Amino acid sequence: MFWLDIEGKELGKYRASIVVPISDSLVCVRKNSQLEIYNRLESRLSKKIDADSLLFSNESYLIIRKDSQYAVFDIALNLILPFQNRQLIAIQQDKIFYSSKGKQGLIYNSGEEFISADFIELKILDSNFLIGYKKIDSVYYKAHLINFKTGKTIAIYDEIIGRPCAMFQLGDYYNIMWPELWTIGQSQYTYAANKFFIVGNGGIHGIIDHFGNLLIPIEYESIEQYAEDLLILKKDKKYGIYQLGKNLPIELKYDYIETYSPFYLICKVSDKEFDLINSDKFINIKQKYKFTLEPIDSNIIHGSCYRCYPKGDFLFNTQSNSYYYLNIHAEQFEEEYIKTSQQINRHQKEYKLQNFYGDVLYSGSSQMEIGTSFIFSIKNDTFFILNKLLEIVHSVPQAKAFIELDRNHIAIKIDTSYHLFNIEKKSFIGMKGNYFYFMAKYLVRESEMDIDIYDMSYAHKATVKINDLKALQQARFYSSANYISKEIRWSFDKRSAFEEVVNRIYYRNLVWEKLKSNK
Repeated sequence: MFWLDIEGKELGKYRASIVVPISDSLVCVRKNSQLEIYNRLESRLSKKIDADSLLFSNESYLIIRKDSQYAVFDIALNLILPFQNRQLIAIQQDKIFYSSKGKQGLIYNSGEEFISADFIELKILDSNFLIGYKKIDSVYYKAHLINFKTGKTIAIYDEIIGRPCAMFQLGDYYNIMWPELWTIGQSQYTYAANKFFIVGNGGIHGIIDHFGNLLIPIEYESIEQYAEDLLILKKDKKYGIYQLGKNLPIELKYDYIETYSPFYLICKVSDKEFDLINSDKFINIKQKYKFTLEPIDSNIIHGSCYRCYPKGDFLFNTQSNSYYYLNIHAEQFEEEYIKTSQQINRHQKEYKLQNFYGDVLYSGSSQMEIGTSFIFSIKNDTFFILNKLLEIVHSVPQAKAFIELDRNHIAIKIDTSYHLFNIEKKSFIGMKGNYFYFMAKYLVRESEMDIDIYDMSYAHKATVKINDLKALQQARFYSSANYISKEIRWSFDKRSAFEEVVNRIYYRNLVWEKLKSNK
């Protein structure tokens, strides 16, 4: 096996079943029943360890397992804590998390007890605090806020919530790709310190500081942290915003507050009025009729107006406090572009690209997709590939439609067939069919009678007959509901057979198993 850096450069190669980097210079490999540590920089074997597995590694320590016993070594492979029956799990700072009889605790590197194994579960909040859960009875648990420096319990509640995304549960980071080693994939944890904690008893919530003192009484249905010290509180079906440290009264005046945007809080006053709030702006948007809002960036708000005039989507510029009405539905927002469509006739739409200020940058397209690196368009019966500056990179004449497959492939319809096109090489591959689709790592091509599957080297893998597929589907679903079978027969006449099966979750496995059985 090979050890590569992020750019694919070879750092070392080893005759081993598993290779796990420990540090920039050390790598652990598994050979038969032994673990061997190699020094890559010195190109030599550092040490052999007679052990079953490497359980944990970081920049300072290793945890080794042998015959159901556990030991700790430092990065120079000196024995720090001898083999013992306690299950050692992970190391943070100078403390080792362990499990005994289904409960978790902490010891120092010397083996001395720090926190006894009384907890069903331990979570690290940051370098200063832990949360431990103790079972009260068969149903209820109590959360204990613990000082990571002293081991003392600061507060006990039904529920304690620290900074969002700051916690990890011991065992969460076991890397399932290396079951023989039981390796923890990530070993460096960095968190911003928690200044306060959301706590709850009996379904109502309040706020305490890191000494356990109440900052907000426990009387709210819910409390959500938005920014560093901005809180969203709910009580009696009304919402309010409170900034810790301001010592202002808590005013619950909103029907609802959306917190999904990183730019603004969207506060619903009524169906006709919204407040938009962040730490340095307070913007009030008023509209005659109900609409929805979606911040795009710190200055532009996308809105959808249900019954207002002009009807359709609009953009609101928070700097100029002005609206721009698109009058049509904005289908997609991508970087600096808005993709919009307008119905031309019963069967055709015209697509445009606009910026956030309403300027039309590209129009006249009958089909358009914004890909990862390029924009694809059908315009005047020509297929265009444009870069993100809207410069034409390549064009194919006499094109009727296209199917975007992945970042390197697209199927372009010329006459009555789709032809497979390589975007990177800007050339056709020579494969054509009625329809193309990518499923997992395989390319699927549909012809009049067959569905063929290929690997990425275009080597043929399997075939399924469309008539057999239709018969299997109809036999499977006819007894459950007549209308489903009728819909299947109708849709096979009107749409691609494979498009039908991949867009219906109960067909997908059927097709996949059939294709595999034909290998």
